[in-house]
Amino acid sequence: HPDTHVLPLNGSREGLFSAIFPARDRKPEIVRPTVLIPNPFYQVYAAAAAVAGAAPTFLASTPQAGFLPALEAIDDAALQRTVAFYLCSPSNPEGAVASRDYLKRVIGLARRHDFLLFADECYSEIYTDEPPPGALEVAMEETASLANVVAFQSLSKRSGLPGLRSGFVAGDPAF
Repeated sequence: HPDTHVLPLNGSREGLFSAIFPARDRKPEIVRPTVLIPNPFYQVYAAAAAVAGAAPTFLASTPQAGFLPALEAIDDAALQRTVAFYLCSPSNPEGAVASRDYLKRVIGLARRHDFLLFADECYSEIYTDEPPPGALEVAMEETASLANVVAFQSLSKRSGLPGLRSGFVAGDPAF
């Protein structure tokens, strides 16, 4: 619903950076919260964590893990302190696409540990055969809810206009 689930952005980078502050405010009792970040990573994820006073936890995105963050490497203590998990799919620079099953696992972690999945889907319109699954569609398929899930889109990438600085964020209406 556009009135309750979508906000325009002056580019997805600005949204990805600014979203960490209300995410952190959701758990004020945590003195130094954790932000989960894939590695390699988009520098705005780490900058947002640093400015928000959060500890970045870099998750290796190795060939063995399909170039996606290895979820098994996250311990329960870190998950309890987590306020946000940045996930880029299709990822940059690797081009890895999170499967529906992978997204279900990440969304399950976000809901179980009450953190936000920041699905950076800026490259979702760049594919060869089938469109990649999106975090919002997987969340709705699972529970008919967008709780704990927000997706960031960049209209500049999908339209080949990198200087346009136009995008949007959609998802959890409580966020």
